[in-house]
Amino acid sequence: MTPARSIPRAVSTVPVALIVAAWLPAIAAVATAVVAQQDWSPTLRLVVTAIVYGPVAAIALGAGRRDVALILGGLAVTSGLLAFAILLGQIDATVVDIQMVAIVARQPEIAALAILPWLLVRHHPRARRLGVGAGVAAIALDLGIWTVGRADPVSLEIVVLPLFLALGSFLAAGATLATEWRRYSERRREALAWSGAGAMLLALSYARIFVDGPSAATVVGDAGFVLAQGLLPVGIVALAAGSGRRSRPAGPLFTTMVWVQSLAFAISLYLLVGVIAVASGMSPALAGACAAAALALVFSSMIGLVRRRTGRMYYGDGTDVRAVFGLLGERIAGADEEAGVATLAESLREVWGLSSVTITPAHDGHSSLPAGEDGYRLCQELVVDGRSVGAITLTGPDPMVLDDVVMPLLHRIGPLLGVAVLLAQVNHEVAATRYRTIRVRAEERRLLRRELRDELAPALAGIAYSITAARRYLGTEPGEARRRIAAVRDDVADQAEAIRRLARSMLPAALDAGDLDGALRELAAQFTDGRQTVVVSAAGTDTLESKTQLVCYLLAAEAVSHSRRLDSSIAVELQVRPSEEHAWLRIGLTGDEAAASARESLLGALGVHATELGATVTTEGEALTVAVPR
Repeated sequence: MTPARSIPRAVSTVPVALIVAAWLPAIAAVATAVVAQQDWSPTLRLVVTAIVYGPVAAIALGAGRRDVALILGGLAVTSGLLAFAILLGQIDATVVDIQMVAIVARQPEIAALAILPWLLVRHHPRARRLGVGAGVAAIALDLGIWTVGRADPVSLEIVVLPLFLALGSFLAAGATLATEWRRYSERRREALAWSGAGAMLLALSYARIFVDGPSAATVVGDAGFVLAQGLLPVGIVALAAGSGRRSRPAGPLFTTMVWVQSLAFAISLYLLVGVIAVASGMSPALAGACAAAALALVFSSMIGLVRRRTGRMYYGDGTDVRAVFGLLGERIAGADEEAGVATLAESLREVWGLSSVTITPAHDGHSSLPAGEDGYRLCQELVVDGRSVGAITLTGPDPMVLDDVVMPLLHRIGPLLGVAVLLAQVNHEVAATRYRTIRVRAEERRLLRRELRDELAPALAGIAYSITAARRYLGTEPGEARRRIAAVRDDVADQAEAIRRLARSMLPAALDAGDLDGALRELAAQFTDGRQTVVVSAAGTDTLESKTQLVCYLLAAEAVSHSRRLDSSIAVELQVRPSEEHAWLRIGLTGDEAAASARESLLGALGVHATELGATVTTEGEALTVAVPR
């Protein structure tokens, strides 16, 4: 299904300003070299550093890691400025003081090597403090050597000493991070592996500073450096953001980082293929063409690979089907079965870190798609066995997550989600039926208590008193005793009939299933005989709530039994008609003069019971009308 998207949320201006500050001088440097026809390859490392680490610093800032953002942001901005200064100096050496710019740019570089890796260490606080202190000492040493060198030139060995110490601190921090491998989750281990590979390439690329080599080795070193910038950033941000206040970067920033990483991979591939082609005997022009062709063939696939791998690092188990179901199981276990769909939607939102997830069950085979929120929106229909059972709508700020993480998994787990929706609907229906049964049985017990307390119990007590009184006349007035015994016999017969009537008016099983029409027809069949006729019309009442159906049935049963006590020849007509706010119960009594008196008596008796149940009774011609609120 094609995802529907709305306008994405704006990115904060501070991260954007940071990226602009890093990219602007780097792009200006390349543009200056092209316009002035200068060789910009000596500034390749600086340009790549500025382009790559600008978005990384912005993401770290958004994740709440200001310490990491400060170092990487300083590295990106000063690298771009130094590249621009070098190219301007090639045109006119008097325009800019390259030495001053270089010393300023070297401090973030030393900090990135000597301090940044220690900031990512979690479980060795003492080693982290020592490492950060060593990094600060390396920066102080470099500034001291520069200060001394301005008055008295120093040897190259002394100049590169702070950088050498920074590399040592960098490798020590990498070893410390490696010792924390077992304590990391699978996602952080993968980030650490990428960082480790990039760290090794970066350390090897610095060998050109300490050891002279052929030009091919220099190009390979540059390729290794650029490739390291394709590996290090994602690992650094994944490790840093995982311990920040907000663990997932904003979508546009994350997409930008993926693109610049892919660009770093592409440049390193271009350089390596060019070196191999020249080494095999090709001319530089042909070697460049081969490198460009190789780059064109793999660049799109490279972007997809980087997206998937980085997405896995940031969204971890949310990219694996089994892991997703495992996480859903943990969240749904123990949840209220009546809120199954809502719990499932909230669990999916938490697993994928989205803004919202809405699951809408289908009605009559057609699913409705709720309106989206701000950000990107993805809608998919849930189909089970060729039948639509609902729809799922997901919203989030990051299109990469929806496209590359959520959508592929949604296609795979969609049918199972559809089954879950069906099961949730069944659970809801079962719970509703259980609730309705409980309400019906509770009202049935209330009816029994009322009949036993108000009618049967006083009648039995009266019979007991009559028997006691008749016993007194047995010895003195046998005729009076016989008369009283006959009266007691008649009372017992009347109460036996009352008990049978109570049994007939018990709530039928059809009412448990929400079938008011069926329940009233059972009531009519019980009371219809050769003397009395009961006619029922209650089509369409299955849409009424269980409480409303219960009230209608109780009042109808009261009307039938009351009319039977007054005159068994009275015909009763029951009609139930639902509306939006009420259920209307019409009770018609026919039977000449007896029906008129029965209506008056029924109005009083039924009015009391209706008031107890929250309904109102009015007369309408020759019938009574009961309004039962829904």
